[in-house]
Amino acid sequence: MKKSVLAKKEGNKHSSSQIILIVVLVGTFFTRTTSAAAPVPNELGKIPIFVYHQIGERETRWQRSYTNFQNDLLWLYHNDYRTVSMTDFTLGRINLPLGKKPVILTFDDGLPSQLTIKNGVVSETSAVGIMDAFLKVYPDFGPHAVFYINQHPFSTSDSEKVALSYLINTGREIGNHTEHHADISKLDFPDIEKEIWGLKQHIYSLGLPPFSFNTVAYPYGLIADQVRLQSVDKWASFGLLVGAEPAVTIYDARFDAMHIPRIQPIDSEWKHWFRRPKGSTAFETNSEIYLPYRSDGEKSTLTVRSKKYLRSDIPGNLTIIEQ
Repeated sequence: MKKSVLAKKEGNKHSSSQIILIVVLVGTFFTRTTSAAAPVPNELGKIPIFVYHQIGERETRWQRSYTNFQNDLLWLYHNDYRTVSMTDFTLGRINLPLGKKPVILTFDDGLPSQLTIKNGVVSETSAVGIMDAFLKVYPDFGPHAVFYINQHPFSTSDSEKVALSYLINTGREIGNHTEHHADISKLDFPDIEKEIWGLKQHIYSLGLPPFSFNTVAYPYGLIADQVRLQSVDKWASFGLLVGAEPAVTIYDARFDAMHIPRIQPIDSEWKHWFRRPKGSTAFETNSEIYLPYRSDGEKSTLTVRSKKYLRSDIPGNLTIIEQ
């Protein structure tokens, strides 16, 4: 189970995709014992948004190993998490089965280890390749992920359009990480415009399938004063930090559209926020140190445990249930 997915480099006769699937299937032995009590819905709970960078053979500060990344997905699945899109999160339309918890997976910098396509084939050891293999076993986990890119992302012998189209066509999203990975906390208004609007113009010029491109992940997680923040808001509706904590929903009065927090998926953060033992893929009862969002399974209702932080301007098509 700890074997690297780089099967060919190790001389293993199995392909890397087979190893990935073996790892995933072995993880099914860690499935939980179902509790008699159904989980209580809480649609004003917090949502983890993870931010990955490199995916590789070894674990480092900014690189998640292949095995750990696979185990992250499996732990999330076994603990009732299902992926949702950033678009649905920002629109407040999270629709999951009863008791399931939303999670958003994000990837910064448009790195080759996240997606490599050669002659139309996705690398099995890229993040996308690993997620594609995982979805073959657990399709109800959902395909959603957001890739925050700079100019000319990923590594591919095919065109940039092919790579981005693949993401869009498989249920993923792309987001703005500025044209040159610029520290916008140090830029003036015209330069911020160039960095954010410049990338947006370039992406739209590629003729991609229909997609939303209205969120920006700040490089280095830095955004300075209110003047610069207003400059960002002109070209993006939502802004994401690098780290911090789980995010509140848009129906929470504390929601700040331009300061949405994320969690770095390193072992210390997993332990802090989820009390997750290193490498664990097992179900753990109420592992979060916060109250997580749990779906009530209904599109027309918003079930909350308390109205303390509930916004006053909830859409009229939603019925509020307090329990």
